[in-house]
Amino acid sequence: MILNVLKTLSKLLGKVFKSQETTPSNNTKKEPTKRPKVSKKTKVSRELANQYAQKRHECFQKSQEAFKNGDKAEAAALSKKGKEWGEKMHEMNALVVKSIIDPQQSEKTGIIDLHGLFVKEAETAVKDFLKHHLRNQKKNYLEIITGAGNNSAVKNQPVIRPAVEQILKQHNLQFELVHGDGAFLVILKEKKLSQVN
Repeated sequence: MILNVLKTLSKLLGKVFKSQETTPSNNTKKEPTKRPKVSKKTKVSRELANQYAQKRHECFQKSQEAFKNGDKAEAAALSKKGKEWGEKMHEMNALVVKSIIDPQQSEKTGIIDLHGLFVKEAETAVKDFLKHHLRNQKKNYLEIITGAGNNSAVKNQPVIRPAVEQILKQHNLQFELVHGDGAFLVILKEKKLSQVN
C-alpha cells in the first residue's frame, strides 16, 4: 500500500515540478526552479555573526589565559565581554534564519528550503514547520529541501539531511528521499493520496 502511495505521489510531484520548471529558449534541457535567493543583507548578517563568533572565541581564550595567570578580575571582564559577543552572534543568526525562512511562506506552500542554514537552525525550522502542518493537517504531503550536502562544511558530506531524517523518524512520519537525495517528501495523509489513483 505504501509503495503504491509513494508511486502515485512521485507521479503527482513529477507533474507539479514539471509545471514549475523553466525552459531555456532552445527547449533541450529543463532547469528546476531556483532555490530561494539569499539576499545581500542576509549574507552580511551571516558574516557579522561569524565575526561576532570569532570575537567571542578570542575573549574566552583570553579569559582563560588571564585566569591561569591569576588575574581573576580580567578573566571575569573578558568572559562577560565574550558573552556579549555571543548574544550579538545569536541575534544576527536569528535575523539570517528569519530572512531565509519567512519569504518562503512554507506554512502556505508545504515546502521548506533549508539552504543557507546551519544544522541547529535547520532542525528548529523543520520542527516548527512540522508542528504547524501536523496541527493544521491541510496538506497531504510536505517537502523539506535539504540539499545534497555539496556545500557542507564537511566536504561533500550532508549534515542537514541526516538531522532532518532523524526528526522525521522521531515523529514516526513516512517519507522518502527525492530530487537526487536533496529533499524529503513527507506523507501526511496516506488515505487521501491512495484515493488519487
